[in-house]
Amino acid sequence: MNELEIETVLSKVMEFLYELMKNQSGSQFFEKLFVFCNEEQRTRIILALTKFPLKLVNVCINSYGAKAMNTILEKLTEPQQISLLMSALSPAAIALANDPSGQHVIIYCVKHFSGEYNEHLLNDIADNCLKLATNRSGCCVLQSCVENHHGEARDRLISEIIVNAVHLAGDPFGNYVVQHLLGMRIPDVAADLYKRFLGYFASLSCNKYASNVVEKFLFHSGQMHAASITMELLTSPYATKLLVDPFGNFVIQSALKNSKGHAHDALRNLIQVNAASMQSNLYGRKILEHLEKRKQHSA
Repeated sequence: MNELEIETVLSKVMEFLYELMKNQSGSQFFEKLFVFCNEEQRTRIILALTKFPLKLVNVCINSYGAKAMNTILEKLTEPQQISLLMSALSPAAIALANDPSGQHVIIYCVKHFSGEYNEHLLNDIADNCLKLATNRSGCCVLQSCVENHHGEARDRLISEIIVNAVHLAGDPFGNYVVQHLLGMRIPDVAADLYKRFLGYFASLSCNKYASNVVEKFLFHSGQMHAASITMELLTSPYATKLLVDPFGNFVIQSALKNSKGHAHDALRNLIQVNAASMQSNLYGRKILEHLEKRKQHSA
């Protein structure tokens, strides 16, 4: 299409943009049209879309609309265009982040736009950390915020995650947020998380979701912390239960892999003492089989 043809088409659809973007065929047409538009035409489209922010949010929580919105975001080059869109979207950041379609819009903004455009959005996310972390979509947004930004708002977000980390560890979605933070291997953050979990490692090891967090600690927090966690498991009232627990057995296997010295020897001793009863338990046998494989491998 030439410039005149694009202008003719654009003039006919400008008042129907919201409806167009939420329609399966219409959204595909809109995406192609936006790609062909020049910067002035794109700015006009953005001005029209941001005139009614609530309607724009409704576009973003529609699966077709969210895809069309991402096409817009990918083509933005002018600071004015970015500012207009972020001003319209930021007040609804939490609703969008917790929505299966809206999350993709927020994640794109977080990944590709600098802090000057995202500051208000990131502060709102930090204020609503717990609400987002325990939501299927919101937990993905949180992980993206932590990974892709720096500065005061991100630091505050990390602090909120740490404060709520023990609670989040046992949540079906929150546990991924804690695991992601541990996996980033930021020394001060890892140390603060370790302090927050002291005294809870054994009980959390019997939880379907939190046991994954304990395993992450064992793999990523270094030998000193791995030994300390292992000793906490061994000296807790849950020690023998962990050997035959559906989730605890995986923690014990991780402790065997990642602990050394006295802690490792003490764990092997606990297993030997309880080997007979473990043989008659499905999960206990998993640990014994794991030990046997390690023994064969090192032979």
